[in-house]
Amino acid sequence: MRSRIQGLDFEVVEGMGHMPQFVAPERIVAFIERVANRAFAGRDITAGSQQFH
Repeated sequence: MRSRIQGLDFEVVEGMGHMPQFVAPERIVAFIERVANRAFAGRDITAGSQQFH
């Protein structure tokens, strides 16, 4: 799959079935943070959230 989709961030989680967020939540949070940090690199994402305070 990586060879077909440029920039794909894919992580195989062996033996966890289809709901790894319940089996290894810390690993899933780390993955989401890694993807979000890359997606929003160099952007101030806190400024937009001020409208909800």
